[in-house]
Amino acid sequence: MAGTERKVLQKYYPPHFDGSKVSRIRTKKSFYFMQRATNLIEQKVSSITDDVKAQEKVDEELLDSLFRNKNESSSTKIVEEVVGEIADSDVSSDDE
Repeated sequence: MAGTERKVLQKYYPPHFDGSKVSRIRTKKSFYFMQRATNLIEQKVSSITDDVKAQEKVDEELLDSLFRNKNESSSTKIVEEVVGEIADSDVSSDDE
């Protein structure tokens, strides 16, 4: 027996066979792939979110150590310094 005989047997149709009368089997094609892709995307997003939160914490600690004031948040300290510089420049421009 040669290896091609199996393929020939599977392709045989009787002479009175009408393929249009046979119902087709419908399957869920990409549902499982879509679910797996969705899970992968959600996992990636959550890991990125965790990384961003960790980096924000590190940045906040770095800014706090630079300003040496643990009682006040660093963002408030930065805003106060910038506003103070703007106010000082406005006062000096009014004097001229």
